[in-house]
Amino acid sequence: MKTRNEFGTLLNNMGLIGNAVEIGVDYGAFSDEVLKNWFGKLYFMVDAWVKYPGYNDYVERDDAKMEEIYQSVVRKSEHNSKVIILRSFSVQAARMFVKDYFDFVYIDADHTYKSAKEDIKA
Repeated sequence: MKTRNEFGTLLNNMGLIGNAVEIGVDYGAFSDEVLKNWFGKLYFMVDAWVKYPGYNDYVERDDAKMEEIYQSVVRKSEHNSKVIILRSFSVQAARMFVKDYFDFVYIDADHTYKSAKEDIKA
């Protein structure tokens, strides 16, 4: 795999075609790439799409901008029957699922060590 844009094909080749979740969606560019080639069942896109204390984004965005980004993801995904958007913080969203529900989890949310560790644990 040369770039992460080939991730969907890699997942297919590994037989990971059940349920998937992407933690930290932003504009959904990576989701779009995965979904172009992935043969899986359901693809959950989890992001809070809000500015919150302690998170240092590489671009300063207010809540209005975050709402705009969220709405653009909803519009792009509304006709894809395998996409389920969960507007939630990752640890809270994880509580919605039983253990081993997902074939794979892609974590790309808050990049701090503490938050990444919490996402992995959840």
